[in-house]
Amino acid sequence: MTVGFFDKPEGFQPQAHAYWDLRLPYIEFDDSLPRIDRYSRKRDPKLGNPRDR
Repeated sequence: MTVGFFDKPEGFQPQAHAYWDLRLPYIEFDDSLPRIDRYSRKRDPKLGNPRDR
Protein backbone atom coordinates (compact mmCIF):
# COMPACT_ATOMS: atom_id res chain seq x y z
CA MET A 1 0.00 0.00 0.00
CA THR A 2 1.39 3.41 -0.89
CA VAL A 3 1.01 6.62 1.07
CA GLY A 4 -1.18 7.97 -1.72
CA PHE A 5 -4.03 5.87 -0.35
CA PHE A 6 -4.10 7.80 2.92
CA ASP A 7 -5.91 11.08 3.53
CA LYS A 8 -3.11 12.37 5.78
CA PRO A 9 0.06 10.39 4.98
CA GLU A 10 2.18 12.71 7.12
CA GLY A 11 0.68 10.95 10.16
CA PHE A 12 2.39 7.68 9.23
CA GLN A 13 6.11 7.87 9.93
CA PRO A 14 8.16 5.21 8.13
CA GLN A 15 9.75 2.56 10.32
CA ALA A 16 11.80 0.66 7.74
CA HIS A 17 12.35 0.10 4.02
CA ALA A 18 10.81 -3.29 3.21
CA TYR A 19 11.46 -5.30 0.03
CA TRP A 20 14.84 -3.59 -0.20
CA ASP A 21 16.24 -6.38 -2.39
CA LEU A 22 13.46 -5.71 -4.98
CA ARG A 23 14.19 -1.96 -5.35
CA LEU A 24 15.45 -0.48 -8.59
CA PRO A 25 19.26 -0.36 -8.60
CA TYR A 26 19.41 3.44 -8.60
CA ILE A 27 17.09 3.91 -5.60
CA GLU A 28 18.88 5.05 -2.44
CA PHE A 29 17.64 6.80 0.71
CA ASP A 30 19.87 8.86 2.97
CA ASP A 31 18.40 7.87 6.32
CA SER A 32 19.09 5.47 9.15
CA LEU A 33 15.94 3.33 8.77
CA PRO A 34 16.52 -0.43 8.61
CA ARG A 35 16.59 -2.06 5.17
CA ILE A 36 14.60 -5.29 5.17
CA ASP A 37 15.12 -7.48 2.12
CA ARG A 38 11.75 -9.13 2.30
CA TYR A 39 8.60 -8.75 4.35
CA SER A 40 8.56 -6.46 7.34
CA ARG A 41 5.83 -8.53 9.03
CA LYS A 42 4.90 -12.17 9.32
CA ARG A 43 3.13 -13.22 6.12
CA ASP A 44 0.59 -15.93 5.31
CA PRO A 45 2.42 -18.44 3.04
CA LYS A 46 -0.81 -18.94 1.02
CA LEU A 47 -0.37 -15.40 -0.36
CA GLY A 48 2.87 -16.34 -2.07
CA ASN A 49 5.92 -14.25 -2.80
CA PRO A 50 5.60 -11.02 -4.85
CA ARG A 51 8.80 -12.04 -6.63
CA ASP A 52 6.91 -14.98 -8.17
CA ARG A 53 4.02 -12.92 -9.59
